[in-house]
Amino acid sequence: MTTNFEKWMDYNYPLENCIITKESIQKALNKFYLDKILNLDKDQSILIFFKVRIKNGPFRNISNLQKVNKLEFFNLIDIFIEYWNIKSSEYNEYPLIEIVFTYYILSTKLDLEIKNSTRELKKQKNKDKNKSLKLETGLLDTINFGGYSLPSTMDITEWGHCDFYNNYTEAIVYKKQSKGIYYIKLHNNYLEVDLKIENISILYFKDTLLDINCLGTFKREIKEQTYEFLNGKLKTKSKKYKTQYIKPLLGDIYLNDKFLTMDLETRIRKGKMEVYHVSIFDGISISTFYLSDYKNSEELLKYSILSIMIRKYNGYKVYLHNFSEFDSVFLLRVITSLSNNVNIIMKDNKLINLQLKFGDNKYNIVFRDSFLLLPSSLKKLALSFNVEEKLIFPYAFVNDEKINLDYKGKVPEFKYFENIKIKEYKEYCNNFKDKDWNLREETAKYCNQDVKTLYLVIKKFSQQIFDLFRISVINSPTLSSLSFTIYRTIFIKDFKIPIITGELYNFIKKGYTGGAVDVYKSFGKFIYRYDVNSLYPFIMKNFPMPINDPIFIEGDISDFNLKDLAFIEVEVEAPENLNIPFLQTKIKSKKGGYVTISPLGSWTGIYTCNEIQKSIALGYKFKYLRALKFEQGYIFDEFVSYFYNLKKNSLKNSSEYTIAKFILNSLSGRFALEPELDKHVIVDDKKVLELVKYYTINSLINLGNGKNLVSYKIINESIDTNKNPNVSVAVSANITANARVWMNQFKQKNLFYSDTDSIDTNVLLDPKYVGNELGQLKLEHFFSEAVYLAPKVYGGITPKYEIVKIKGLKNPIPYKELLPLLYKNKTLELNQEKWLKDIEKGHISIHNEIYTLMVTENKRKLIYDKDNKFIETKPLKIKNENIIE
Repeated sequence: MTTNFEKWMDYNYPLENCIITKESIQKALNKFYLDKILNLDKDQSILIFFKVRIKNGPFRNISNLQKVNKLEFFNLIDIFIEYWNIKSSEYNEYPLIEIVFTYYILSTKLDLEIKNSTRELKKQKNKDKNKSLKLETGLLDTINFGGYSLPSTMDITEWGHCDFYNNYTEAIVYKKQSKGIYYIKLHNNYLEVDLKIENISILYFKDTLLDINCLGTFKREIKEQTYEFLNGKLKTKSKKYKTQYIKPLLGDIYLNDKFLTMDLETRIRKGKMEVYHVSIFDGISISTFYLSDYKNSEELLKYSILSIMIRKYNGYKVYLHNFSEFDSVFLLRVITSLSNNVNIIMKDNKLINLQLKFGDNKYNIVFRDSFLLLPSSLKKLALSFNVEEKLIFPYAFVNDEKINLDYKGKVPEFKYFENIKIKEYKEYCNNFKDKDWNLREETAKYCNQDVKTLYLVIKKFSQQIFDLFRISVINSPTLSSLSFTIYRTIFIKDFKIPIITGELYNFIKKGYTGGAVDVYKSFGKFIYRYDVNSLYPFIMKNFPMPINDPIFIEGDISDFNLKDLAFIEVEVEAPENLNIPFLQTKIKSKKGGYVTISPLGSWTGIYTCNEIQKSIALGYKFKYLRALKFEQGYIFDEFVSYFYNLKKNSLKNSSEYTIAKFILNSLSGRFALEPELDKHVIVDDKKVLELVKYYTINSLINLGNGKNLVSYKIINESIDTNKNPNVSVAVSANITANARVWMNQFKQKNLFYSDTDSIDTNVLLDPKYVGNELGQLKLEHFFSEAVYLAPKVYGGITPKYEIVKIKGLKNPIPYKELLPLLYKNKTLELNQEKWLKDIEKGHISIHNEIYTLMVTENKRKLIYDKDNKFIETKPLKIKNENIIE
């Protein structure tokens, strides 16, 4: 029996207790097999994703797309269990109600097409791999070139029969048992050699003597590769890689200010958010849309989008503040139903850019998130850029199910307003002494002011950037891309910053980690919190960065010059007596995934020369394996100086201060973008099957309108590289490494807590390190006492205020509630509101969840006293990636 549904289907397997185990995955697959697969032909294939559904929430992809036939079906058990092991930690805090298999049963013809396409692509990929750099394999296996073994000495009389000419300045050597002939020019300390056959040049190389007493100790240069011999034995092999460089840009002739601003207002109905008002501003007029005038929220959104799908707005950017995290959830389904040509750019599951084409694809508008360009609240931005401020509004009032959208009457009570004082509320009420408060009018007034405020902020920001740098802001979707554009337009000069991709990228990325965030002592009194003034910009200005073409070196590099700028792979042995180890590495977390720690023990890692120098001073021992070496240059000196001085000489929170702060802190990470990004497309079911032939499908989200959001990776680079051409992870990795070196000098015995750019200690720092200049530390807080439960979980009290920081908790708690948690197994359960975004259904659902606060152990070992009170931590000890104590 042959079956072909010719569409994607979902198979739902309910979970009994909201928990997924190996057994539940196996049971779900067994039932799916009996219900859907059993009656298929034995060689018929299916495409299948493993997903889960969150209670009152959306599907979440667990696996990539898998293709199996009926006979191979039960291989999926081990595959899906392994995927769950990797991803399960992401869903610990969510109640899961279903395992979901999204599947497509292939016809025999289509199955054969996919097999043939995949087979050819894999062949091509293997060919490409064979041509590419193999950093994983040894480079010292042979010095054989073009089938010709070369001699390992500069004594040319051992190369074959030798005839000298021109007073011993030239020689011809007839290669032993070969038709090859060496034509040699002899100099004082080097040879130039041309190997020919039948008078055709086969290979040219140069040998330079390194020891006048030994002709077997020399350097051989062949094209981009260099070999060093010691007493006739190959010691090291190095290869210079020709890279492309990040190119300078030209400024814009004219300011591009073609943009609109848009804002959505939502209300909550039956635990789900829905849009009830939209405002759009083009700089002159405002268009408003209210739910009372439409059948439902989706129709409201449809007509608001249609209103700007006109030739007048061709090429315009449409900004919404928090589009990528909020508004896009409601808009994506609607936008994709209005056009068959929607192009998107995503990163980390966030929509960065959404282009909507219309009018037979002649015209387009682009939706963007202004928060990614100006990462601050609209209220703060209005103050910084001195434009009309946001109004106040009773957000929660409209969530009352008894309230009609056409409500007219008394001003809503104070409890419905957020973040205002009673004085502000009373002043607001005075505006309605002689008239009713009208929900429709006040919503429009509030939302209209928001789009005007956002428009004026972007307008002023754009003009200031253009006046300074001749750059149009709206050509950059994010702040980091704008910062990068400014750097390339004004500050890059003649520096040759190498574009790092492929295996070179993978090599450096293994050693790329961030700042050290750790708890060392759990409780203290009289604690000083010091923060570094602009840590990363300080490092960028004062430390040289990698430039020009890198050289990869392998072999005996024990005498490597640590004053060079290089990333070195080493075997590490940490000293046993360190309480605060310096070097970081990644290990597998108990909850799945990887965690960065600073351990004792032994492992293999990749570090910069500065990190290794610092570590040697602390007692670390190393065995050097291989290195990637760069030339050095101070490529950020002018950039950092310009923006730091602009910030320093501007009034705090002015537009100039805000611009300088934003740009200064947004450049360093931009260089570390992945060169090969996932690609994301909006396609119908038929097109999905075409993509399966050529790409590795990572996820598929059915938008419920005949369209799917598909994420995929490239199988064959020759088809579609989708690469970011301007990345250099070597720069970002060098910045973070030197930042850790710089911060380590402040990590003394009296350390309680550290973050990337801050320390908590009970001793005053040397005054020479303290001040307001770039790279100096400033005293941010003085705690009369403080508690540290885990990285990013701490609190402290001062004579005037208290601070509590808890990662993942929306609402703050009093400091005193942290103190009982110092005792073993003590927990604090807190209710908090959780938003679950469902792109498939175009809404956000809200439910309450329990946040359990407690001492956690995942980066250092917890130490308790005799009363079971948490007092301090000790470093973990590892062997390779495994914790041994």
